[in-house]
Amino acid sequence: MATSGGYAEIKDDQVQLLVETAEQAEDIDIQRAQAAYERAKESIAAKQQQLEDEHRDLDALERALNRMRIAKRSKA
Repeated sequence: MATSGGYAEIKDDQVQLLVETAEQAEDIDIQRAQAAYERAKESIAAKQQQLEDEHRDLDALERALNRMRIAKRSKA
Protein backbone atom coordinates (compact mmCIF):
# COMPACT_ATOMS: atom_id res chain seq x y z
CA MET A 1 0.00 0.00 0.00
CA ALA A 2 1.31 3.41 -0.97
CA THR A 3 0.38 6.19 1.45
CA SER A 4 1.06 9.89 1.72
CA GLY A 5 1.05 12.18 4.71
CA GLY A 6 -0.46 10.90 7.90
CA TYR A 7 -0.02 8.83 11.01
CA ALA A 8 0.18 5.17 11.95
CA GLU A 9 -0.79 3.76 15.33
CA ILE A 10 0.51 0.29 16.14
CA LYS A 11 -0.91 -1.70 19.06
CA ASP A 12 -0.15 -5.34 19.56
CA ASP A 13 -1.11 -6.95 16.25
CA GLN A 14 -3.19 -4.05 14.89
CA VAL A 15 -2.19 -1.11 12.75
CA GLN A 16 -4.42 1.91 12.26
CA LEU A 17 -3.60 4.42 9.55
CA LEU A 18 -4.82 7.98 9.26
CA VAL A 19 -3.43 9.16 5.94
CA GLU A 20 -4.19 11.67 3.20
CA THR A 21 -4.14 9.02 0.47
CA ALA A 22 -3.78 5.25 0.30
CA GLU A 23 -3.53 3.09 -2.81
CA GLN A 24 -3.24 -0.65 -3.20
CA ALA A 25 -0.33 -1.71 -5.43
CA GLU A 26 -2.68 -3.19 -8.04
CA ASP A 27 -4.52 0.16 -8.31
CA ILE A 28 -1.40 2.17 -9.16
CA ASP A 29 -0.89 3.16 -12.81
CA ILE A 30 2.88 3.02 -13.17
CA GLN A 31 3.01 5.26 -16.28
CA ARG A 32 0.87 7.88 -14.55
CA ALA A 33 3.06 7.71 -11.43
CA GLN A 34 6.21 8.04 -13.59
CA ALA A 35 4.75 11.08 -15.39
CA ALA A 36 3.86 12.69 -12.04
CA TYR A 37 7.40 11.99 -10.81
CA GLU A 38 8.93 13.66 -13.88
CA ARG A 39 6.63 16.70 -13.55
CA ALA A 40 7.56 17.06 -9.89
CA LYS A 41 11.29 16.84 -10.69
CA GLU A 42 10.94 19.50 -13.38
CA SER A 43 8.98 21.75 -11.02
CA ILE A 44 11.60 21.38 -8.29
CA ALA A 45 14.41 22.13 -10.76
CA ALA A 46 12.61 25.25 -12.01
CA LYS A 47 12.01 26.50 -8.48
CA GLN A 48 15.62 25.78 -7.56
CA GLN A 49 16.75 27.83 -10.56
CA GLN A 50 14.41 30.66 -9.56
CA LEU A 51 15.82 30.56 -6.04
CA GLU A 52 19.39 30.67 -7.36
CA ASP A 53 18.47 33.58 -9.65
CA GLU A 54 16.86 35.40 -6.73
CA HIS A 55 19.99 34.91 -4.60
CA ARG A 56 22.18 36.25 -7.42
CA ASP A 57 19.87 39.25 -7.83
CA LEU A 58 19.91 39.97 -4.09
CA ASP A 59 23.70 39.70 -4.04
CA ALA A 60 23.93 42.12 -6.97
CA LEU A 61 21.56 44.52 -5.21
CA GLU A 62 23.63 44.38 -2.03
CA ARG A 63 26.88 44.97 -3.96
CA ALA A 64 25.37 47.94 -5.81
CA LEU A 65 24.09 49.50 -2.58
CA ASN A 66 27.46 49.03 -0.93
CA ARG A 67 29.27 50.59 -3.91
CA MET A 68 26.91 53.60 -3.86
CA ARG A 69 27.45 54.08 -0.10
CA ILE A 70 31.22 53.94 -0.48
CA ALA A 71 31.21 56.31 -3.47
CA LYS A 72 29.01 58.85 -1.64
CA ARG A 73 31.20 58.65 1.45
CA SER A 74 34.38 59.36 -0.49
CA LYS A 75 32.81 62.43 -2.12
CA ALA A 76 31.52 63.87 1.14
